[in-house]
Amino acid sequence: MIDGNVWETPESVLRVFLGVKPDPADPNARLPALENAQYSARFILTDEQPEPVGRLIVSMQPAISSEDKPVLRFELTARGAPITPDLDGVDRFFDIGRDAIVRGFTAITTSEMHKLWGRTR
Repeated sequence: MIDGNVWETPESVLRVFLGVKPDPADPNARLPALENAQYSARFILTDEQPEPVGRLIVSMQPAISSEDKPVLRFELTARGAPITPDLDGVDRFFDIGRDAIVRGFTAITTSEMHKLWGRTR
């Protein structure tokens, strides 16, 4: 979860996630104040072969913390089957899923948040 120090109002989503802010150079892209936002997407995971081996599922939605503060619930889940029907196939899918989650997190979140969270690479 993204804590209340970052998530203060629904418009805080613009500080956290790329792709939800209108282009400021476009005079027709002005929007009123953001009330709420949710995001979900599915990405196809592949190995060396072009056939899918799984999916990366990404979701973000507003929530309330146990301290009654607004937060963002951000989830990245890799789902799929072992690449081969043995332990090596399981390990290979875990590697693919872990890589997809790390790359997906980096691609979707802003550099401002990377600095705040202490992301070093």
